[in-house]
Amino acid sequence: VHIGLVRDPIARYESAFRSKVMCCANSTARCYQDKHDWLVPGLARVARLRTSTCMDEETYAAALQRAKRIGAAARLDTHFIPQHLVCPHGPQIPPGTAAVVGPPDRLAVVLRSMHFSGAFAGRVIDLQVEHATRPEFMYQFRREGTFRALCEVAREEYEALPVEVHPRCARYL
Repeated sequence: VHIGLVRDPIARYESAFRSKVMCCANSTARCYQDKHDWLVPGLARVARLRTSTCMDEETYAAALQRAKRIGAAARLDTHFIPQHLVCPHGPQIPPGTAAVVGPPDRLAVVLRSMHFSGAFAGRVIDLQVEHATRPEFMYQFRREGTFRALCEVAREEYEALPVEVHPRCARYL
């Protein structure tokens, strides 16, 4: 059995912004967790933008848009790469694959329930959900133009993956 975890693209982009990219209020100092300070410079490099240590909403959305437009989205870090470029989808999904839609902690629940129901006879591993969207990383883009840009970036993910379009994106897609 193969299990793929699919998150709502917008929730994923918002979480990545808050936990990996965001500048502190009224500052160019970073307010995110990047021990080696490579995520933002890497995103800027792939999108062919000026390197910085953090980004505001507009710059982040513009970087993702530009990476997509120049055909470089597949080179983005795992936190930013569109899921349909790395996850099997549509006719590519192998038989016996279950797509789990939702936050990462649902994967542990699914594996445990499969084990207890007898559908999964393998060893059950207690998954640590280190990268679940914790409350401190929840974020909502305030500027409608920025949000619309992210909806455009996520368009192909919504078309390819078994996930409902984010309610705020519905009017743009």
